[in-house]
Amino acid sequence: LQGIDVLDENDQHVWVKVGAGQNWHEFVLYSTAHDWFGLQNLALIPGLVGASPVQNIGAYGVEAGEFIEQVHVYDRELEQFANLSAAECHFAYRHSIFKEQPNRYVIVAVTFKLCKQPNLKLAYGDLRQAVGEDQTAENLQKQVIAIRQSKLPDPAEFPNVGSFFKNPLIARSQLEPLLQRYPNLVHYPTHASNIDNRLDADDKVKVAAGWLIEQAGLKGKGVAPILTHTKQALVLTNHAPNQANQQDIANAMSKGE
Repeated sequence: LQGIDVLDENDQHVWVKVGAGQNWHEFVLYSTAHDWFGLQNLALIPGLVGASPVQNIGAYGVEAGEFIEQVHVYDRELEQFANLSAAECHFAYRHSIFKEQPNRYVIVAVTFKLCKQPNLKLAYGDLRQAVGEDQTAENLQKQVIAIRQSKLPDPAEFPNVGSFFKNPLIARSQLEPLLQRYPNLVHYPTHASNIDNRLDADDKVKVAAGWLIEQAGLKGKGVAPILTHTKQALVLTNHAPNQANQQDIANAMSKGE
């Protein structure tokens, strides 16, 4: 299921329908080359476009759901094709309806609403410093790729399941006492798409799970042969690719809980 088709456009936006089998990173590069803005922070995420809505992939302060207009699916329950709006997809932090009902929908394409004017998101971590004065979409994309390559293992060379852990969301009132005890606590602002709609986004703060894991002394450790990555504690890596399997990952997850 391939293809990148422009459905509509105006002075501000372009609507692009992308086949579920399209390589995600190649689509991000394609969008930047065509001056379509919004997805640059999500460069180099492995996988296919059809997988992007499932856990509402996100990186460096941007989530795919912010730019998804529709997800085109085959509904196995009703035995018919359907178009789900962004609201119907229940996008939240690493969450969607496709995780709520994992066996119901087959994603066949995704329509994105992308911007024609750059609105760069540079607030996350060390991204602003990396981009520097050259604040263009092309440089932002380049720096995101460089940062990911410096911290994350290449799945083609080192089997892994990517950023496995979710960053905890805590009440803003809890943050100040924690900062007094741990001044270097890494934390980020959140917004409505990150959390359950019943909660007020302004009252929530995202705490970096990678920082927490590292402070606990668990970076590079785990339940052998599934260990956290030595350069990025969020990532689970397989140190026995010819022996370990999905059950070993499940075991590591349950022991971690």
